[in-house]
Amino acid sequence: MNNNTAQQRLEQLTQQLNQSGSFMFSRDDNNLTLEQRMQYERDGFIIIKNLLSDDDINSYLNRFKEICTLPAEEVKKLNFLVMRDIKIAKTEFKNSESAITKLQDWQ
Repeated sequence: MNNNTAQQRLEQLTQQLNQSGSFMFSRDDNNLTLEQRMQYERDGFIIIKNLLSDDDINSYLNRFKEICTLPAEEVKKLNFLVMRDIKIAKTEFKNSESAITKLQDWQ
């Protein structure tokens, strides 16, 4: 991000923060209901039930588990980083999804 773009973004954020009574973290673009926006502003997340099918969730979960158990050489070929919790990575759970905290640069 160049300095001009960063400055413009900072000014935009400052304007948004100075607007009393407005939403700080969501846009008024009709993608979320007022209740969803209020929950997101309050909690930092929203739950959208039935957004994904059970088949989709199982597919993603199985792929995640597969990635978690890959050898380091295979993970490097995928071009992303598997972040592990250091404390858990030193236990018997080191090669399971329990030790993974984040997949970075997921494509």
